[in-house]
Amino acid sequence: MSELFCKVSVNNVPDPNISGLEPSEKIACIYTHLQEFFPHFQWVYEQQTDLQLPTSPLLSDLSRFRAGSRNQSTGSDFRHQAQMSSCHIQHQDSHRLQRAA
Repeated sequence: MSELFCKVSVNNVPDPNISGLEPSEKIACIYTHLQEFFPHFQWVYEQQTDLQLPTSPLLSDLSRFRAGSRNQSTGSDFRHQAQMSSCHIQHQDSHRLQRAA
């Protein structure tokens, strides 16, 4: 059964590639991918809820991830970290430029 499960093609799987040159761009890309991933994960979770026994370790792990991802779906902490990271990097770059001048 697992051989069939692993070979099944699935549509609408979010792109796993991260783009951007600057760390803030990469973080923004990750945030966007997470927002795209949550609906896909919800679909997988609903499917596995129908297929797995309530005592399944997989279902337990999916439930735990789902509970933790609810906080991430708002993205407020993640966006804040991205902004702070970007500001910190820009601040470091401006100091380097000042020292070089």
